[in-house]
Amino acid sequence: MKQSELLVMVAALVCLTPAIANAEVDDDRRAAFLERWDFDGDGTLSDAEPDSISGDRRQARDERRTDFLDRWDSDGDGSLSEDERLAVRESGQQRRDKLTQQYDLDGDGQLDQDERGALREAGLQRRQEIVQQYDADGDGRLSSTERGAARDAGVRPPRGAQRSGNRAERGAGQQRRRNAGGGQVRRGR
Repeated sequence: MKQSELLVMVAALVCLTPAIANAEVDDDRRAAFLERWDFDGDGTLSDAEPDSISGDRRQARDERRTDFLDRWDSDGDGSLSEDERLAVRESGQQRRDKLTQQYDLDGDGQLDQDERGALREAGLQRRQEIVQQYDADGDGRLSSTERGAARDAGVRPPRGAQRSGNRAERGAGQQRRRNAGGGQVRRGR
């Protein structure tokens, strides 16, 4: 075999390795998706099954909105006044400051990549602990009843605790959308 043929084969192998790895991840994601949403088990989604996905997402969105208003709508009118919005912003800033202080190991006032990674890992671990503690039916998600039980116990249920799949897979999807969309993740409201 000539050296040029060997170089071409090595280059092809190097180029194809990421594609093969991504195909395996996509197959795993597809299998997990179908496991959750393919109710009749035929390996495809019927006309009714996507409606169920939309309904679940709508319900999750409504639950998040209700949780948010329960926490911040102090006058109970169903919307946030300017004072209530200010309280939300101040609380968010205090939380960011506290986390920065806790995870800023080099003391520069900002979280570098390693510090953000440590924060992310701690958050994932806390999320798993909360889901394990309050997931009464053992499905790996928090239903509205289970989320309510967590709130009643003074625990803030994690955002997205009703989702399936692991966060790393969802993060990879967000990265692909960032790459395709000029750096911004597009999320529905």
